[in-house]
Amino acid sequence: MYPSYRGYRRSGIMKKNEYRVTGMTCPGCENSVKRVVTNINGVENVDAHFKMSRVVASYDEKVTNDDEIMNAIRKLGYEASIKE
Repeated sequence: MYPSYRGYRRSGIMKKNEYRVTGMTCPGCENSVKRVVTNINGVENVDAHFKMSRVVASYDEKVTNDDEIMNAIRKLGYEASIKE
């Protein structure tokens, strides 16, 4: 897991969500997704598993949201949705 060091002050309202991400085929894909999501202001932890088509992110709800995280993943060329 990669902590984000963006200098924001945590609001205390952390949310953890799981996303279904299709199209990741290797550890390189996994690392790309981790790097991009980690760089979003407010994201504290990211875990990605290409074999399970899964990304889990913990983030500050007052700083970012699910749409911003999924859009960052989609810009890499993967499909992303909230896993239910």
